[in-house]
Amino acid sequence: MLTAYDRELKSKTGFTLAGVAACAAGYDSRLCLPEGFSVAVIPVSTGEGKIEGFTEAVQALVAHLGGKAFITAKSDVEGLAEACMCGAEAIMLADDNIFVAINLLSRRVVDNDQATAAGYAAALDLMSGGLRGRKVLLIGAGRLGSEAAGYLLGRGALLTVLDKKREAEAALVNRLKHHTIHVKAAGGSPPKEEIKKHSLIFEATPAGDYIGPDLIDAHKIVAAPGIPLALNEKAACLMKERLI
Repeated sequence: MLTAYDRELKSKTGFTLAGVAACAAGYDSRLCLPEGFSVAVIPVSTGEGKIEGFTEAVQALVAHLGGKAFITAKSDVEGLAEACMCGAEAIMLADDNIFVAINLLSRRVVDNDQATAAGYAAALDLMSGGLRGRKVLLIGAGRLGSEAAGYLLGRGALLTVLDKKREAEAALVNRLKHHTIHVKAAGGSPPKEEIKKHSLIFEATPAGDYIGPDLIDAHKIVAAPGIPLALNEKAACLMKERLI
């Protein structure tokens, strides 16, 4: 489905997945992975065990972005040793707690929350024609929402944080108080009212099906990495051209 997904992203943001990824990482949008860049995807068997189809999906995505991706024959530590012996320049692997990409040349480590937040913030920025100086509602102050806050502020968004746990909402706003752009807490304002009055929304919660068509208008744009999707079926249908 990656070719179809590229067409969808290009119609919404002006860029394919590779272009959005490059923008998220702060590179020229024409750049993605260096030609022949070797990425080893390592199966992990600890904890709940290997996720069926996971390494194959990661391999396909890396290849789609121009990398030379391979799945190690061995898993866990043996797989890591194999990746290094085969000359991998980066590795990708996940266990029950974390999914990471590790660049063995630069020693940089990026986890899934960081990458997802950066990618969806870039997509929202591109789809909206720019976030600088514009109000954005961030729903969710957990791990993903906390990462997203930094990327949204980095793109100049005027951020309001909303979380059903008021202490989590306040804690995130407090962590961001050093930022040059003032961050607001919804502070008990009804979620539906905040959703109605914001045209740009970054939805980063595991709560699904709570945004209905009554909260949708023609100007709203939503980036929704949260799983399941926060928009119900009717709202998602109305938003299909303005939903990432």
